[in-house]
Amino acid sequence: MSKVVKVLIGAVIALVVGAVIFGIAIVALAKKGVDSSDSKYVTSEFEIEDDFSNISINAFADDVQIRRSTDGKCSVVCVDHEEIEHDAYVEGDTLYVTSEAVDNTYFFMNFEIFSNQAPRIIVYLTGDEYDLSLEMDTGDIVFDEGFTFGNINLDITTGDVNMASINILDKLNLDITTGDIDLTDVECDQLVYNGTTGDINCVNTVANGAMTINVTTGDINFDRCDASEIYIDAVTGDVSLILLSDKNFDVDVLTGDSDYPRSGEGGTCRVEVTTGDVDIAIAE
Repeated sequence: MSKVVKVLIGAVIALVVGAVIFGIAIVALAKKGVDSSDSKYVTSEFEIEDDFSNISINAFADDVQIRRSTDGKCSVVCVDHEEIEHDAYVEGDTLYVTSEAVDNTYFFMNFEIFSNQAPRIIVYLTGDEYDLSLEMDTGDIVFDEGFTFGNINLDITTGDVNMASINILDKLNLDITTGDIDLTDVECDQLVYNGTTGDINCVNTVANGAMTINVTTGDINFDRCDASEIYIDAVTGDVSLILLSDKNFDVDVLTGDSDYPRSGEGGTCRVEVTTGDVDIAIAE
């Protein structure tokens, strides 16, 4: 794909993202803490007694927290406006957590949703290893440290991801339209990130296989990170990589400066940037 075509695609995507952000602005304002004395929040608690190894979360406008249980019981706690219904149940080998507006037009017709409280879903887990799939319109996701996951698949329209000291045996897949990604001390087999607007910051994060990162607008920062192969494609943004091992570098920048080491005997590190600077170094 030519650089000119990539720029045009980036412009079209930016327009689409603008429309999406405008469309969910009312929901986003609620998370910023617009006050209303009429807003009524309720807490729903679900004790999960059946065993499961997969987690599927479908959230509307909630912050999601993956926590380690302190009482030896698995449970789900949802704090949200009374017009949002939540459910949590095990079917087969999967824990399902859902949220749904009672009236689909509620957010756009009734402004009492605005509140200083942040809607949230808290999943308390007793085990150490799960597969996780999350689909969310608006909200951030954070994890307690020390979990092991087989696969993690996050599909978020607007929200940030914060993950530290997590081991992922297979694939970490991040599909984020607007939001920042922060990974610290994360190990995985594969890392795939597709983002439209937002930064990805990785510290001491290692993939045994490939890291593949595609972003339209955002900075990419690695601090002492590595993978067998690294593929980065950014339309607009700076790329700063401190890697742990030599690579065979293939860097292409249309508008901007680039500085990277001489190629070594490691795997491929291909970086393509339309507008932005690229700075790559090998950690001493």
